[in-house]
Amino acid sequence: MFEITNEQTRNQFFVQGLRKILNFDGITEVKVAYNVGRVGTLLDLHQQEADDVFKKLIKSHGTLKDNGTFEIDEDKMEAWKKAHAEFLGHKTKVERHKIRIGDVEGVPLTPSEIAALEPILDGLDGLDD
Repeated sequence: MFEITNEQTRNQFFVQGLRKILNFDGITEVKVAYNVGRVGTLLDLHQQEADDVFKKLIKSHGTLKDNGTFEIDEDKMEAWKKAHAEFLGHKTKVERHKIRIGDVEGVPLTPSEIAALEPILDGLDGLDD
């Protein structure tokens, strides 16, 4: 089990890196493929729920436009900043094992993606040596 924040899952490098891992054909062990798939599914569900909460948060503090952009009402700006910070800091527990870095060794992840994926990757500690 591991915890992850909304801020981490909304990071573009996290999303890109996770997609690369999920679409990687080089995972041959069934247990590993199952765990990677489950982690991806659970994080996708979390992201959908977080997106719904974020939209409600925007609507209660401003206007959500059809093109996906939003505007916060000036008189609600301080409340927005506080609510947004709380939203980003919200932690979710994922009831799966972290993905071992050795299991995804062939995935062409960038340094930025690896850093963003750190909360869901296991075995990065030994790379410091």
